[in-house]
Amino acid sequence: MEFVRRFAEISAMNILVVGDAARYKELQQKGLEGHRLHWVQNPDEVSLPGRFDLVIDLILDDEPAHAAVYARTPEVPVWGSMAKSSLAELMHQHAFSQGFNIVACNWLPGFINRPLTEMAILDEAQQEGIERLMQQLGWSYSLVQDAVGLVTPRVVCMIINEAYFTAEEGTASRQDIDTAMRLGTNYPYGPFEWAKRIGIKHVFDVLTAVYKATGDERYRVSALLEEESQKNSERLALILNIDTATAIGSVALAKDGVVLQTLTNDKERDHAATLTLFIQEIFNTQGITPAQLDAVAVSGGPGSYTGLRVGVATAKGLCYAWNRPLIGISTLQMMAQGLSAALQDQHALYCPLLDARRMEVYTAVYDAGLAPVIEPKALILTADAFNEWLGKNKMYFFGDGSTKWEQLLGPQANAVFAPYRISAEHMIPLTEAAFRENLFEDLAYFSPFYLKPFYTPTQGRNDKKS
Repeated sequence: MEFVRRFAEISAMNILVVGDAARYKELQQKGLEGHRLHWVQNPDEVSLPGRFDLVIDLILDDEPAHAAVYARTPEVPVWGSMAKSSLAELMHQHAFSQGFNIVACNWLPGFINRPLTEMAILDEAQQEGIERLMQQLGWSYSLVQDAVGLVTPRVVCMIINEAYFTAEEGTASRQDIDTAMRLGTNYPYGPFEWAKRIGIKHVFDVLTAVYKATGDERYRVSALLEEESQKNSERLALILNIDTATAIGSVALAKDGVVLQTLTNDKERDHAATLTLFIQEIFNTQGITPAQLDAVAVSGGPGSYTGLRVGVATAKGLCYAWNRPLIGISTLQMMAQGLSAALQDQHALYCPLLDARRMEVYTAVYDAGLAPVIEPKALILTADAFNEWLGKNKMYFFGDGSTKWEQLLGPQANAVFAPYRISAEHMIPLTEAAFRENLFEDLAYFSPFYLKPFYTPTQGRNDKKS
């Protein structure tokens, strides 16, 4: 490591984030408050010049063709994931005749939201730009040599590989290996725990690339690790999706992102009574057992306090009993996913509104790529509540809180009030992405996202005191 810098001053930037939903979610946990984010899965979807101060490409080493887009706009700095390749290789493969604008970063899942960002450059002149942007982001970074695997991915993946060799030989169980590494070396995770966080396919890719580049036997992939990577690539994820955040409760079973069966209950007070019955009915109809599930996903809020408690408690209980990972999904984001997928309007904003009683709603605003324009919050509606965005954008308003907003707003050219019926099916693209990136919740600490504290009424005047 050559040096580390830390800066605190933050000024707003326009940032383009390229990548899948799971890695984008992890990036948001790193802290990007105050900056304007635009999320896409392919940089060809947008025009870079004049629009963005920075591009963060979380999947560049998986999609190296993105570099051809960036080569056309050398004035826009690009911080791209480069754990499986090197900047030198990338520059050799693409014509950067107007200047090289890419900085290598460790954006592997599990490392994105860490306090220190590992980076590499080819041109020392890029360092000044990195320092300026880091100052605006308030992030810390470490500059390392440009090499396949960088430093941390190379070391961690090598440790994971050695653990697989040990398991392959039958010397110790995976749990024992993880425990020994955590206690004996004070590492935050054991090697198999790291493999789950990073994703076994990513580990395999890093090791393969480093072994090819160096010929070092320490990076020769364990046969067991390679086998599991292959199975992971071919495996169809079977996920149970649960939503009880509103008056409509539903359960959807999906395999590799495709709906197999959905059951829906329209009576809010019956969620507790019907939820487990729905799950059992789906299992019976589809002829599956809990052992065949890969994960359980739940809509975590905001929404009805009672409904959220029922859904989250049930999902956690099933995960404990079946030893399956839990995926938590934002209710507002799943609503935006559902409507944006149905309408396919790429130039509009999507604003789900959930009734929070009186003139209050739970709301957020998302672009067509599900990047948050306004983060989820509780909002007391006023006639000018969304003026800043309505003046410049077409906006879809939907959900059980949209009726009172429509009455308050009145006619507005850019406001479209769309019919919408919430369903656990709308969670599926989000849960599938989270599963692929091993973004699972901590069963012990996961709780509903209420947005507002509980209200417990005090004892009434006419209540008798004993």
